[in-house]
Amino acid sequence: MEEIDIEKYTQHEAYKALTAIEGHLENFSNAPMFCTSCLKKHLAYLEILSEECSPAQCSLNPIYKEIKDWAIKARNGLDTLGETEVKGLAIKSRDFRKKLEIVDGSTKHLS
Repeated sequence: MEEIDIEKYTQHEAYKALTAIEGHLENFSNAPMFCTSCLKKHLAYLEILSEECSPAQCSLNPIYKEIKDWAIKARNGLDTLGETEVKGLAIKSRDFRKKLEIVDGSTKHLS
């Protein structure tokens, strides 16, 4: 059986969840009920990933602690999102995604 690099797996999964969150936030005004439900799921998954990496002593633990704290706070405030809050969440999600790209070494992008 092939050995799994838990750190790479966690990084990849967190990256995907952050990308999904960005997408939902970009379309939030068109489908707030749908997006809120999905955002809760993706934010909970980020919390889980952050917790799973912690005992494994992943090198990204400081980033995952930030992500976990942000995900919990964001999930608790989803029912009262206004335009300003949606934009703020989208920016923070993108910032976390970019941090994971830098660690991965895949920062060859224009924005």
